[in-house]
Parts: sequence; C-alpha cells; structure tokens
Amino acid sequence: MQVSPQEFADLVSQAMQDPERLGSDPRFAVELLRVGSGYHLKPVGDAPKELILECYRTVYNWHQPTTTVVPPI
Repeated sequence: MQVSPQEFADLVSQAMQDPERLGSDPRFAVELLRVGSGYHLKPVGDAPKELILECYRTVYNWHQPTTTVVPPI
C-alpha cells in the first residue's frame, strides 16, 4: 500500500516509539525534509542509527512511499 511521504515518516516515527520494539523510546522520531525531487528523514532525538534503519525497512516493506524517501544514514 503506497502512502504519502509524510504518512511514511509518521509510520516510521510510530515504529520507533513502539514499546514492543527493543530500543524504542517515546522521544524518538523522524522529521520529513524536502530534498530535490525526493525527501529525507531527519532524526529527532538521539535514536540509534540501527533502530532508524530497522524501522525504515519494516515500514517500507508494508507501505512504500509515493515519492522517494531516504533514511538519514
């Protein structure tokens, strides 16, 4: 199911805050930034890069963004 870039960023943030996920924290999130013809996720808080990538991949497997959204790494 394709989602808008903002919906994609929101889903990644929700995954990073999921209490069931190891290493998650309610302070972790990502912010969506426009970069050229696509988007970039900027970390909010000091989330580990591994957690961001894991959440990005998990959400991407279920919901591809309609426009390119690259992780912050």
